[in-house]
Amino acid sequence: RYDETQKTTIMMRKKEGNVDYKYFPEPNIFPIRLDAQWVKDIQGNLEELPDQRKERYMSDFGLNDYDAGVLVATRELADFFEEVCKETDAYKKAANWVIVELTAALNKANLKLRDNPCTASSQMINMVEKGEISGKQAKVVFEEIMKGKDPRKVVEEKGMKQMSDEGALLAMITQVLDANPQSIADFKNGKDRAVGFLVGQVMKASKGQANPAMTNRLIQEELKKR
Repeated sequence: RYDETQKTTIMMRKKEGNVDYKYFPEPNIFPIRLDAQWVKDIQGNLEELPDQRKERYMSDFGLNDYDAGVLVATRELADFFEEVCKETDAYKKAANWVIVELTAALNKANLKLRDNPCTASSQMINMVEKGEISGKQAKVVFEEIMKGKDPRKVVEEKGMKQMSDEGALLAMITQVLDANPQSIADFKNGKDRAVGFLVGQVMKASKGQANPAMTNRLIQEELKKR
């Protein structure tokens, strides 16, 4: 029998003897004798097995045991994940999108992975990493990717590209601060929620295109100068 925990086979019992069970050779089947070198060659050329792949995902990609296990449970899913990872080092983020978002979208559309309209590309993930689009915007982009569309074209068509130019953001932040002196006073009085309000005003002024993280940082820096 096979011991799942130890990953090995275990002998259960041996027959006492062929004669006891009335065993006799099948006259029409020749004895099969496997050449030892042939067996060794096969073993040496075996492709990566699921457990080995899981260990590699954990050691090389930094994935946890659960995520690595989910990916290697299906060869197609693992192959898709590796294709995505060819052009990004955001392995954890790639795993999350494949395991959660892709799987959910396929289930919702009642599609098998082999019929997946989404190409194995890291473009959208890289755009999030570079701050070109937010995580929230990525979900909208992903919906269009699942229709077979190119992520960069979707971002351009929907005017989603984030404003990450520090000079342009500072100019907008200055205008917002000048228009909201009470928020500046609130911040100096220890009311941290004032920062959130000001970030919201900048996002509104930029029509949602300002880089949220950069905007938050720049606002706090500017507030400390006033």
